[in-house]
Amino acid sequence: LRAAVIGLAYIKRGGVNKKIHADSLVTNGLFAHCRNPLYAGNLLVVAGLLVIFNNPWVYLLGGGFFILSYVAIVSAEEYFLSQKFGNEYREYCTRVNRWFFTVTGLGDTLHSMEFNWTRVFHKDYTTMFTWVVTATLVLNLEHLRYFGLQESYRFVMYSGLLILISAVLAYLVRRSKKGRKAVQN
Repeated sequence: LRAAVIGLAYIKRGGVNKKIHADSLVTNGLFAHCRNPLYAGNLLVVAGLLVIFNNPWVYLLGGGFFILSYVAIVSAEEYFLSQKFGNEYREYCTRVNRWFFTVTGLGDTLHSMEFNWTRVFHKDYTTMFTWVVTATLVLNLEHLRYFGLQESYRFVMYSGLLILISAVLAYLVRRSKKGRKAVQN
């Protein structure tokens, strides 16, 4: 696997047939510092968006929704992993925190990794699209709140163009991936 060559642990996103799946217990790379580094990162992004919006109701509802969602996802995954990997997984849980990163050795781990934009576009295009749309909508609401509709017209139009471009790119990547799968079959 190319992921092993660049020092990243590979995880099948979305499982297999929409069910949680793991061929092996991944405990290296960022997973040596946090059991859920992807979810922890997503929660930090959400927290940033909530701070931009700066509304107590948004903190309560938006923050609550994402926290409850990730707690439910992680609970299901942990149950699956403990059933499949038993003591190996339980021992890993005693060493590595569920949500917070252990910083000891994190610099070495990050330096051993090579960032790969192609992989990001092909594996995480829907996540990137979701964050672009969410951030753009939050910034639009803030702009409208502070400057009103008349002053925000141009900002909203450019934002709409950004969302449209992002949607087209996400569609093209998805179509490209589906075309490659059809050729492989």
